[in-house]
Amino acid sequence: MNGITLRDTLPVLVGIAAAAWMSLAVYTLAGRLATARRQRRLTAAVPVGGGNERKLIAALEAGGGPRSDTKRAHALRALARSDHPDCREFFERALDSADEELRLAAVAGLGHLAAAHDWAVDALITALMERSDTPARVAAQLARLAPRPGARLVPLLGHPDDVVRFWAARLIAAQGSPTHPAVASLTRDPSPRVRAAALSALRATADPDALRSALELLGDPAPPVRAHACRATAALGGVTMAAFLVPLLGDTSWWVREAAQESIRGLGPAVVGFVVPGLSSSDGAVRHGVAIVLQDLGIVDSLLQTGHDHKLLESIFDAGGADLRAAAEQRAAARVRPAHESTSGYVPAVAVS
Repeated sequence: MNGITLRDTLPVLVGIAAAAWMSLAVYTLAGRLATARRQRRLTAAVPVGGGNERKLIAALEAGGGPRSDTKRAHALRALARSDHPDCREFFERALDSADEELRLAAVAGLGHLAAAHDWAVDALITALMERSDTPARVAAQLARLAPRPGARLVPLLGHPDDVVRFWAARLIAAQGSPTHPAVASLTRDPSPRVRAAALSALRATADPDALRSALELLGDPAPPVRAHACRATAALGGVTMAAFLVPLLGDTSWWVREAAQESIRGLGPAVVGFVVPGLSSSDGAVRHGVAIVLQDLGIVDSLLQTGHDHKLLESIFDAGGADLRAAAEQRAAARVRPAHESTSGYVPAVAVS
């Protein structure tokens, strides 16, 4: 008795799969075309200018429902472009809508109108305070308007919602003017995200209190705050702050260790005298972090090239491990090869004083 083999059924299976794929592709394409036609009809139904504002307002006053909400969202965008004198009520009402598309149109429209109207700026700030829409979306419109929101944002620093306080600190920092003194108080906020945002805002200042706050927060219980504190400390205090960042090279959080390394490297070769003592730390992770920083600053290559301070070089190798030693020796060997045999370019090392 002859059985049916896979070879016999394979063409049939392939044909079925191909037919199913073609059906799905046609269905998807038809859906996209239908959506595009619907969007064109809605846009054409709410044109802007030429006396069509009455049609826009009629669309906004229509009843609810999915099709109606989409139509009203288009009408809101068009009304914002026309800057109709009676549009304020519609935008403020749309912010309270349960429909996300309508709220999105209201936030975008208010961002457009706020360039010329204070009431639109106030409406966006109220939307942020009351979380009428996604805070990040509202904040993006306010950030785009900087420095127009200005002092209107300051009361938000004391808002009971930590999300609002977070965005207030971020937005005030983006205003391009000296950071408001109230931002410094947020470095003691109970919310880690607010403390981190306050530190980011304070990085743009030269206030001695800001540096003091950054140094205090190097010991914050939240890793993101410690990471922000590393960057703020380096930005505010300069080279001498490297000594305070060295212990963070052994932090339990990878994020913090990386922030400490980046911050120290960013201060340049002048930090050498402040970080070398870390090679004697009782914490192996700190010693290893110091070795990596000294390698990245070119100190290891310079010591190998000049032959100076062999003891320091051995301390770096002991802290950095076999891989760091092997990589350094390989670079040194490449430098002494004839030019035509070299496999990589050479960047001159930094001399150690």
